[in-house]
Amino acid sequence: IKIADNPLYPSAIIKIFQCTGKNRLFKQIRFKCNDKYLFKQLNTNENLKVFDLSYNDNINIHLLKNIINLKNISKIYLQRNNITDNDIQRISQYIQEFKSHLKELHLQSNLIGITGSEYIAQLIKDNNYLKVLNITDNPLQSQGIINICDSITNNKNIISELLINSTKCNDYCIEKITTMLKFNQKLKIFTATENKFTNKGVDRILSTLRTNNTLLQISIGNKYINSTAFENISDYLSFNKSLIYLEIKSSKITDDIIKKLAKMLLINKTLTHINLVDNLLTREGMISLGQYLNKNKTIKQILVLLNVERSEEPSIK
Repeated sequence: IKIADNPLYPSAIIKIFQCTGKNRLFKQIRFKCNDKYLFKQLNTNENLKVFDLSYNDNINIHLLKNIINLKNISKIYLQRNNITDNDIQRISQYIQEFKSHLKELHLQSNLIGITGSEYIAQLIKDNNYLKVLNITDNPLQSQGIINICDSITNNKNIISELLINSTKCNDYCIEKITTMLKFNQKLKIFTATENKFTNKGVDRILSTLRTNNTLLQISIGNKYINSTAFENISDYLSFNKSLIYLEIKSSKITDDIIKKLAKMLLINKTLTHINLVDNLLTREGMISLGQYLNKNKTIKQILVLLNVERSEEPSIK
C-alpha cells in the first residue's frame, strides 16, 4: 500500500491500519507520518516486512527510529532522502539498539561519504542479519569502499548482495575488492558499474572469477575502459562454476572480445544471461557468437545493442 503522497493526518492513517493485525496479506507500506499509536498498531501485524521511505526530500530521523523498532521489518528503502553521514550514524545506532533483524538496507542516491562508510562498516561487523546492502550513487570514494569491503572480508558476515555502482571509487580500492571476492563465501551479487576503474583494475576484479565459485552475478563496466579490460575474461570464466549473470555495459567492447566470449561458451556450463548493451559490437561479432551458441545448452538471454555506424543492423538483438 502506498499513501505517501496523500495529505492524511495521523488519526486518518491509524483508521486505515487498524485492520492490519487481521490482514495477513499486508506486507509493505510507504508513507511519511510519524505517530506513536500508529506504530503500536503496525507492530501487531506480523506480516509487515517492508517499509519504503524513498524519494523524500529529507529523512525524518524520528520516523525512521520508529520504523526500525518495528519488530518484523526486514527491508527498508531510503532512496533519495539526502541522507548524510550523521544520519547513517543514527540509523546504525538504532539498528543495534533495537536488535533489529533487518535483512535489506537500500541507501542509493544519498549523500553518504567516507565518514558514513565507517558507520556502515561497524554495522556490518555488529549485525548478524543484514544480507543486502545497496549504497549505489553515494560519494563514498575509494576509502569508503575500502572500509566496507574490509568489514565484509574480516567479519565473515552474511552479506550476500553488495551494490556499489556510481560511488566515485577508482583503482585505489581494487585490492580490497579482490580480497573480498576471493575469500568471502557468502556474496552472491556484486555490482560496481559507472565507477572510475581502469582496464587493469577491471581485469583484476574479473580475475577473481577463476577461483570464486559462490558469486552468481557480477556487473562491471564504465566509460573509462575499453576492450583491453576484458582480454582475459574468457580464461577466467572457463574456470568458473557458479556465475549465471554477467553484465558489462558501456565499456567500448569490440568484436574481438565477443569472439573470445563465444569460444568460452563451449566450456562454461553455468552462464544463463549476458548483458553487453551499449558497446561497439557489429553484425560480424554477432555472427561469430551465434555459431557457438548452437552448441551451448545453458544460455537463455544475451542483450546486445549493435553499433549502427559499424553495422547494417540498427536494431536490438
